[in-house]
Amino acid sequence: MHRTPFNVDEIFEMAEQIERNGGDFYRRAVDIVTEPEARDFLKRLAVLEVEHEHTFAALRKKIKGAAAESSIDDREDLAVTYLRALVTGTVFDEALWSIEAADTVVAILKKALRAEKDSIAFYIGLREMLRSPDDRETVDEIVREEMRHVAMITVQLAKRIALPVVNE
Repeated sequence: MHRTPFNVDEIFEMAEQIERNGGDFYRRAVDIVTEPEARDFLKRLAVLEVEHEHTFAALRKKIKGAAAESSIDDREDLAVTYLRALVTGTVFDEALWSIEAADTVVAILKKALRAEKDSIAFYIGLREMLRSPDDRETVDEIVREEMRHVAMITVQLAKRIALPVVNE
C-alpha cells in the first residue's frame, strides 16, 4: 500500500473540531437571536452537532485501536489532497464561524447553510478513505444528517426570505 504522511487520527480530530465549531456557532447564535422559534431551532442544531462530535470521537477511537494504516485506502492521495484543500480553504474559515451581535437570523442561517454544506464535502472525502464498510456507513449516516440540517436550514430561510418552499 502507498504510504502517505497523512494521519487518519488527525482527520478524525478535524471532523470532531468541525462539529465542535458548529455547536459553538449555534450556541453563540442562540445568545444573539431573540425570536423564540429561531432560538429553539438553533438550540436543536447545537445538540445535533454535539451528537455528531461524539460519533466521530467513537469512530476515531475505534480506528485508532485498529491498525490505522489498514483502515484507510488512499493510494493516489486524492482524498488526502481534497481534505487538506477543504480544511485550509473552507471548513475552518474563521469568518464562517464568526457571529456579530448585529447579525440577523437570515445572516446566521446563511452562514450555517454554508458550514453544513462544507462539512458534507469534507465528510464525503473522509468516507472515500475508509476501507471498512461499517466505518463508511457511520460516515454516510452523518452525511445524511448534515443533509437533513441543510434541508432544515433551507426551510427556516424560506420562511424569512423569498426562497422556494421545500417540504420539511
